Amino acid sequence: MPPPEPLVSNATPLDAAPVLTLEMIAALRPRLTALRAEVDAIRRRAAELEHDTAWRARAAREYRERLAAWRERSDDAAMRIDRLDDELHRVQTRLVAGGP
Repeated sequence: MPPPEPLVSNATPLDAAPVLTLEMIAALRPRLTALRAEVDAIRRRAAELEHDTAWRARAAREYRERLAAWRERSDDAAMRIDRLDDELHRVQTRLVAGGP
């Protein structure tokens, strides 16, 4: 592939190198601007995901804490039911045996 034509037609070969460099820079800078915009969009989305994930993690932690508290209350209720059943069984046994 032949080298691109310089912007300045009467440039000498020594002068052509800086001109070609400037042309390449001019072609690349808009691409960098577009790339930066894409990276910014990715960064914004990452921040949104981080926020959403943190919110879900907090919600899950709070749910687990409430669930643990509910399980403790249900364990307590189960123990009370067992004690009441034991007490009623003792009363029943005593009454069947003819006791007071």
